[in-house]
Amino acid sequence: SVIMNCHNGANYLNDSIKSLLKQKYKNWELIFWDNMSLDNSKQILLNFKERIHNNIINNKISLIDEIKKARRSAGVIIENYNPVDIAKKYYENKATCLSVLTEEDFFQGSLIHMLPMNSLYDHLIH
Repeated sequence: SVIMNCHNGANYLNDSIKSLLKQKYKNWELIFWDNMSLDNSKQILLNFKERIHNNIINNKISLIDEIKKARRSAGVIIENYNPVDIAKKYYENKATCLSVLTEEDFFQGSLIHMLPMNSLYDHLIH
């Protein structure tokens, strides 16, 4: 497995994915963790859709998205925070896994944010 944790890494992502695709070893899985990027990182990954299509079909690419209201370093990043709406958008864009930050002090999360998710998704880990 190759794990790419990305936060606003659009400048490097294209080259990173190309490097992975050039490898001689072909039995790989890409786990792409989009850490709330504000740039076009996720779109760059999706631009490779045709080249990595077989890996998507064979469940060899996973997209992990993070849901959080605030960042420790920047404070509130989403004023009208609705984790269910965010989760729906990620689900529509083929996110394999969602990370909902429930830590209260730095990320202004809450376990209450997880409750509506129970009705949306079959497999939740609390």
